Order: sequence, then structure tokens, then C-alpha cells
Amino acid sequence: MFLVVCSVVSADPLSINIERSEYSSGETFQAEIEYSEELLEYLTYRNFELINPVGEIVDISPFVFELDIGHYYIYFNLNNDLVVGNYSLLVDDISYLENNIIVQTNQTSDFSIVPSNQTLSISPGVVILDSFSTSEVFNFFVVNSGSEAVDVFLESSDPNSIDFTSSNLYINSGNSEIFDVYVDNLIFDRTGTQFLDISYGDKSYSILVWAGELQTSNVSLESNLISFVSAVNNFNISISSNESKEGFLEVGNFYDYSVAEINLGLTGNLEEVLNLESNILDQVSAGETSKVYININKNLDSLPGYYYGNITLDSGSDFDYFPVYIEIEGLISNNLSGCSSDDDCNIGYYCNLTDGDCIAESVVELCSSDSDCPSGFVCNVDSGSCYVEPEVKSIKGIVSIVVIVIILIILGYFLYKKVKNRPNQGYPFLKPS
Repeated sequence: MFLVVCSVVSADPLSINIERSEYSSGETFQAEIEYSEELLEYLTYRNFELINPVGEIVDISPFVFELDIGHYYIYFNLNNDLVVGNYSLLVDDISYLENNIIVQTNQTSDFSIVPSNQTLSISPGVVILDSFSTSEVFNFFVVNSGSEAVDVFLESSDPNSIDFTSSNLYINSGNSEIFDVYVDNLIFDRTGTQFLDISYGDKSYSILVWAGELQTSNVSLESNLISFVSAVNNFNISISSNESKEGFLEVGNFYDYSVAEINLGLTGNLEEVLNLESNILDQVSAGETSKVYININKNLDSLPGYYYGNITLDSGSDFDYFPVYIEIEGLISNNLSGCSSDDDCNIGYYCNLTDGDCIAESVVELCSSDSDCPSGFVCNVDSGSCYVEPEVKSIKGIVSIVVIVIILIILGYFLYKKVKNRPNQGYPFLKPS
């Protein structure tokens, strides 16, 4: 049998169902993807791109789950600075067989970014249940990045087996809340599809609760035999800014020979808060696993905010990724009032003595140029973060020192003049009694 590679297709191999037709900057994008053809390579975050209204690629860090054969689910947070307009989700490099011909194509689905004062993001965007536990508790993060406070309402499609610690949350602008979801696996209906519904204003999220086994890969040209090995399918962690955590992921080699030089990496803005002990695994023996050690907020200097992306591995022949979502708790605003010194401000902030506000030395927002940053900040293109202009702070310090020196000189001069002009009265000697 001869296989021919062709880039022309007669029908779309994928069905892309975007959860909502309209989103606002900072919200969580969700989509289900189903395919009718037999894909030769399973989809990863590398297959997904976001295209803005002028045709440019926007950086995203999607979490991708293959729920069962023919069924994918993805979600990711939209950047806070997206312009209003029409956007497209692009699924690229799709390969499948059609009449014994290898077909390569891509596919898009459109949605709109609209302005809104009520903006809420969620994590996780899908719940994967453990098949062996009798009950489970999940932490959900809800972040209000809009300009208005919002009332958030929670309900489930199966209230008998899914319960919340609270069915209503009030979240102020710039704040976040964590709520627990309790699932009783003994009475959970695994034959149907269950959802958690989170509504606010005229918007809502439907979070899929999946009780089946995740597929590691569908039928492919070559199996993914170098992969992460974990009892959970993602990390979802919340810690304070003066706290650090460490742990490890395991990488398994399911070949019958040793594999050397497995490259590890980070996507999204994880580099700002997460450290890998090594970026390369020198060698993993056949049938063995090797640990990848991880540190979160190792130097206790990460700014309060939200960090998400994937830990990736690439052996040259195999590729895998592990989703991570981290919240560093603390005041996220970069304009806090009531300071008289740097000690009054959070880590990563300095005190502007002129108006008594704490100003962030860096902010979490991703940027590609200075125009993406707030006033007084510049873009560090290498890290993709906005930083306060170094000269702003240094000049303030130099000016302060110069002013103090001038004042001391003037005081010294007047003191010298006063002492010089004072009459010499002398001092009596002590006499023995």
C-alpha cells in the first residue's frame, strides 16, 4: 500500500464547538473538538493558535485534554489587553488518512472579543474525576479582572452527587475567590455528561465534569513512549508570596532501550514563578522513570498574580506536556496607597514618596513592546513582562541624595559661622576640693 501526502481536503475533519460566541479580555476560553477522521497524530497545545483581527498570532497557553477517542477539550485564559474585534481559533497541522492518502490541513473557528466591565476567569476549565476514589474535593479559582464587582452563582447538573461550599460569591474588582466542589463518586452518574455552571451578569461558564479515562493518544504513526507519569493530570496551586513549594514530576521511558537528552521547558509566564532544577534529562533507562524537580516561588520574590502554562518535554521523537496553574496570593494592584517607605509595600513594589503610593517594579502582564505596558513601565522583551523604568527609580534616589547633601552643606556652613563669631568665654578648670 502506498501512502501519498496531500494538502487538499474535501471536507472538514474536525468539528470545533466554541463555548461562547463572545468573550472579553481576561476571560477563560473553552472549546470542544471532535473529529470524524482517524487522526495520525494526537493534538497538543502546539496545534492551537489564536489569530487577532489583523491576522497576527496572539500568544496563548492552552490546556488540551483528549477525553476519549474522537473528543478533545481545551481551555485557556485570554490576555487582558486584547483589542475588540473578530478572532479565530486555528487548529494547525492536522494529519489524517483519507482513502489511504495522508492528508494535512488546518481549520479555524471564529468568535468575537467585546468590551465588558465584568470579566471573570476560572481554573480549571474541565474537571477530570478519579475512577477509583469514593469522593473527591476540587479547588476552583475564580478571578475578577474587570472594573466592577460581580455576583457569582454556582450550580451543578447533578446536585445529588456534586455540591459546593457556597452557591454564591461576591467578588470585588481585582480580587479572587476559591471555592470547593465536592463530588460523591459512589452516586455520580457516569453514563451521562455532567456540568458545573458558573454565571455572572449575563455571562456563564459550563465546566465539563469528566468521569472517563483520559486517552493518552489516539491511533498514530508512532506512539508517545516518552511521557510524564503522574497520578493527576495538572497542577493547580495557590500559595502566598512569602511561601515556596517544591516537588517533582516523573518522566517515563516506555521504550526497550535507553533514551538520552530529553529537553524540558516552560510555556506561558511560568518562568516568572517556577524553576526546573534541570532543563535536560541526560538519560532515562528502558522501562524506568526519572524525576524532574520543581521549585515554585523559590526566592520568595514572585509578584502576586496568576501564572499558567505547560511544563514540556521533547526527546526529538516524542513530545508531552503537563498543564500548570499557579496563584501567588497578595495584593495584585500596582497602585497601593498609604506608604512612607519601601518597607510598607509588598515584595516587588517600591514606595513613591511624592504621593505615598506603592508602585510595582514589575507587573505580571505579558508584553511584546512598550506600548503594551502601563504608563511608567517598559517591556522586557526577553521575559515578556512590563518593568518600571530603571532610570525612574534611580534618578529619584540620586535626587534625594543630592538634596540631603546640599541641606547638610548649608547647615554646616551656618553652624560654622555661628561658632566662629561666638566670643571666647573659656572654661573653668576643676579644682581639688
